[in-house]
Order: sequence, then structure tokens, then C-alpha cells
Amino acid sequence: MALTSSPTATSPLRDGGFVTAPEFAFWSTDNGGEWIVENHGVDPDYEVPQRPDLVVSGRDPQLEKAIELANEALKSYKGIPPRPKYPVAKP
Repeated sequence: MALTSSPTATSPLRDGGFVTAPEFAFWSTDNGGEWIVENHGVDPDYEVPQRPDLVVSGRDPQLEKAIELANEALKSYKGIPPRPKYPVAKP
């Protein structure tokens, strides 16, 4: 796999943050050679169609799916285990 680089491009924002442009691209010899990172984000775990009719009516299909998944996960959530006791130094 080859790694190519370009000059850093940053743009400051009013709130002190900044926006960056991609600096690196990965090229692989797999499948006859291809760029394997740029212009492709992370594939979603759950695909939720964005239906304009629902959005216009005030609903948010992605948020509704996230809440559904969170509620389902909470059914088997056991909570955070208790903190162990601090060790006692022995003289």
C-alpha cells in the first residue's frame, strides 16, 4: 500500500476551531490498484431512509431509529461495575 501526501490546508473558524482538508490518501494494489480511503466514508451499521415526507411533518427517522436501538440495548445493560477497593499500603 502506498501513502501519498499533499500540503496541509486549514481554515480557521470564528469560534477558534478549524476545518481541515484531507492530507493523505491510501492506494492499494488490491483489485488491480485503487484508492481505498478518499471519497468514501464509514458504512452505516443501520441504513435509515431519509424520507422527505416524514422530515417535513416534523419527524426524524434517523433519530427515531437511534432511540429505538438505544432502548433495545438498555434492556440488556447491566450497568457499570462497582469500583474496586483502593489498595491499603502495608508498613
